[in-house]
Amino acid sequence: MILDWGKTIEILIDTLVCGFLLWLMQKYWEPICRFFIRLWLLHFPLKPFNVVFSIQSKSDMPSGSYNNELKIKIKENLDQLGLSNIVRLKDFEDLKYFKNREEAEAFLIKHELDLIWWGRFSEDKLKSKGKTNHELLINYTYKYPEDNQGQVRKVIADDIQAAIVNKRHFSIIEDESFRDIRIASDDLTDLCLYIVGSCMLLFGRLNETVLIFEKLFDRNNKNSDDFVEKVKLKLGNAYELLSIKFGLDGRNYSEGLEFSEKLLKLFPGSHNGLANSAYFLVMLERMEDAGKTVERLKSRFPDSHTTLIDLAFFEIIQKNYNEAFDYYLKIASIPPDELKINVVAITEFLENQYIKLKHEPAFLFGVGILNYYFADRMRGLGILKDFLEKAQDDKYLRMIKKANELLMIN
Repeated sequence: MILDWGKTIEILIDTLVCGFLLWLMQKYWEPICRFFIRLWLLHFPLKPFNVVFSIQSKSDMPSGSYNNELKIKIKENLDQLGLSNIVRLKDFEDLKYFKNREEAEAFLIKHELDLIWWGRFSEDKLKSKGKTNHELLINYTYKYPEDNQGQVRKVIADDIQAAIVNKRHFSIIEDESFRDIRIASDDLTDLCLYIVGSCMLLFGRLNETVLIFEKLFDRNNKNSDDFVEKVKLKLGNAYELLSIKFGLDGRNYSEGLEFSEKLLKLFPGSHNGLANSAYFLVMLERMEDAGKTVERLKSRFPDSHTTLIDLAFFEIIQKNYNEAFDYYLKIASIPPDELKINVVAITEFLENQYIKLKHEPAFLFGVGILNYYFADRMRGLGILKDFLEKAQDDKYLRMIKKANELLMIN
C-alpha cells in the first residue's frame, strides 16, 4: 500500500490543531463561557416582560377616568417597587378591545407581548344598594413555555386561578372611588407580578423571579391568606433552584449558601434547604457549621437517603468508621429503583474529598459501595480493591470484611 504523505500530514496537522483547541477550551472553559454569555447578552439582552391593559370603558364617563387612573396607579406601584425595568406597561394607540381569549392571544403573539389584561367596566350609572357601582370584569392572557402535552399551560393556569381568589376587589363605588381605585390597582399589581414571576420561573429567569417574589412577599407578608402562602412557596422554589444552580456551577458556594439560608428562613424545616446548606458549608470548609446542619437534617428527616449519605460522610470526618459503615450498609439495603439521591454526583464528591482530606481510605469504601449497588458494579469492585490496598488498619475492619466479601462473590 502506498501512503499519501501529503494527505497524512494534512490529517496530522488537523488533528494537532483540533487537539490544541480542545486543550485551550478545557483549560480556559470558564472565561470562554463568560465571554460568550456577555456577547449573547450584548446582542440579545433579556427583554422586560411587556404588559398591556385593554379595558373597555367610556372616556366621557366615570369608568373612563377609573380606567386611566388604574393604569397610572399600577405604573406608580411598579416604579416604587423598582420593577419597571423588568415589567413594562406598553401603550397602543390603536389598542382594540377583545371579545374572547382567541382574539387576545392572537394580538399577544402578533405584538410580541407577554401579558394582556382585557375586559370591560360594567355600564355606567348602575347602582347597588343605592350607590353607583362600577364592576371591573377582567380576564388575562399570557405567554408561557410550550410543551407537546399542554401540561405547562394547565399547571400554570390552575396555579394563577388559585392565586386570584384572594385578589378580586375590582368593584368601584363612585362615592368611594379614590379608596377602591387604590385597592383595585394594588390587587392588579400583585396579580400582574405573580403571573410575570411564575412565567419567568418557567423560562429560567431565576434572578428576576427572586426579585419579583421578594418584592411581592414584602408587600403582602402582613396578611395571612392563601395568596401570601402561594407567593412564599414560589419564592422558596426560586431560592432552591438558584442554590442548585450554584451547586452545579462548582464555584459560587457562598452564593449557593446564601440562597439555601434564605430558603430555610422561609421554611425552617425544608429538607432540601438543610441538605444544600450542609453541602455548601462543607465546600466552604466550615465543617463545624455543616455538622450542626446535618444534625438538624437528622432530627427532622432521619430516614432520608440524603441524611444517611451526609451522616456517613461526617462519621468518616470524625473517624467513627463503624458508624459510617452502618450508614453505608443501610443505604446498600435500599432497592435501587427507590433510591432518591444522585449517585454519580455523590461519588464524584466523595472522590474529591478523598484527595482533599489526606487520602482517607474510608471515602473509597463509600464510592465503591455506592457504585457496586447503584451504578457501575465492576467499577465499584475496582474501587473496593483500591480501598483494600490502602486500608491497612484495624479501624477499617468491618469495611475491609465487607469489601472482601463482595470481591469473593464476584
